[in-house]
Amino acid sequence: MRPRVGIRVWLPLAFALVAVVTALVVERGVSSGSEAAFRDRAQELAAGNAFESALEIGTGISSRDLEGVVQQTADRHRLSLFVFARDGTLLTPRTSRGVEFRSVPGGEDALRRALAGRRYVKTSSQLRATVVGLPLRAEGLAALITYAPHPQLAAELGLVRKESLQAAGLALLVGALVGALLATLIARRLRRIATAAARIEGGDFDRPIPTGFRDELGELADSIDRMRGRLAERQRFEQAEREFVTNAAHELRTPLTTIVGAVEQLRAGSKDVPEERERFLAHLERESARLASLVRALLVLARAQTGQESPRLVPLALRPLIEQAAAGVRPAEGVELEVSCPPGLIVLADRDLLEQALSNLVSNAAKYTERGRIDVVGRDGGGTTAVIQVLDTGVGMTAAEREAATGRFVRGNASGADGFGVGLAIVQQAVTALGGRLELESAPG
Repeated sequence: MRPRVGIRVWLPLAFALVAVVTALVVERGVSSGSEAAFRDRAQELAAGNAFESALEIGTGISSRDLEGVVQQTADRHRLSLFVFARDGTLLTPRTSRGVEFRSVPGGEDALRRALAGRRYVKTSSQLRATVVGLPLRAEGLAALITYAPHPQLAAELGLVRKESLQAAGLALLVGALVGALLATLIARRLRRIATAAARIEGGDFDRPIPTGFRDELGELADSIDRMRGRLAERQRFEQAEREFVTNAAHELRTPLTTIVGAVEQLRAGSKDVPEERERFLAHLERESARLASLVRALLVLARAQTGQESPRLVPLALRPLIEQAAAGVRPAEGVELEVSCPPGLIVLADRDLLEQALSNLVSNAAKYTERGRIDVVGRDGGGTTAVIQVLDTGVGMTAAEREAATGRFVRGNASGADGFGVGLAIVQQAVTALGGRLELESAPG
């Protein structure tokens, strides 16, 4: 396994490296440029003082002795001055202002060039001093060698170099800090994307991924979010398909049982008795129509859950629907079933979905009511709402059972209760698709 190096480590190091290399290059350029500028300035000053000294020596030698004139000129310009004859003989003292001629760097070269009638100017590498050699035209004089120290320029150049190195160090620190900040921001965004990807891998498609800046990371987050949306849509389709199969198995069982029973009775001989034949044919017709309605309702519900199609809401008289749902159940012996609804009460709903919801509610009440009564009530809820109540004297539910009642495959414990435990789940889905609300109030007993 290769070692893992986090972005918070390598990115600051990379920024620091770029910063320090850039700073060193800049420092080298600044130092070289500064040294060249200081060198030009030093040579300019030294050459100027040397020319002035040559003029003063040439004009003053007639009135005074050479040594005195050179000494005064050297003190005035703060130079070490050495005057030579044409044969190279030193005409002034070997030491001037504490500097001996033989210790002057490049002094011999300066002398040879000056005796040859050419000018010589050279500054030492650390700008410590500048040596100038000039030919002289005065009588008996052939060459002037000047030695000009520059302690102040050398100090200033050292200061420039020191500040350049400090700037390089500061650039290193700033680069590392900027790299650490950018690495933290990038790592945080990547962590959000990785967390979202892990949620998607775990099947959580509900929470969108924030895109943030529209850069490469933003485009990556946007791409993953689009993938999340497609997976969420696919999940809804698959969930709707599973629920469609489960709902179909639950809802189609009762009419199919009635149809199979009617066919068996007809085969057993009821077809030869006109009254029996008509009764069972009526069962077949009613249950076939119920099957068609069930299929339509389940398809509408599946499409509504996947967002493919919204239920078609039309004005419906509520009382006939309630009476139809009540007529489709057979309560236990001794249980009284009554319907109460104003004849003119109109609701806006999808007929098939509302029929499914009412049928399941009333069937559920009949299944769990062993004695007493069942009331199916429709009334005006005020404003633009209607209320449908199914009240029974059944076995009741605990708080935990009531909380889980609309879940799938949840069955009560009443004696004789059968089924798949999806009836109230279908009611919940249908009511939600119709824009309504399902409420359960119950207690044990």
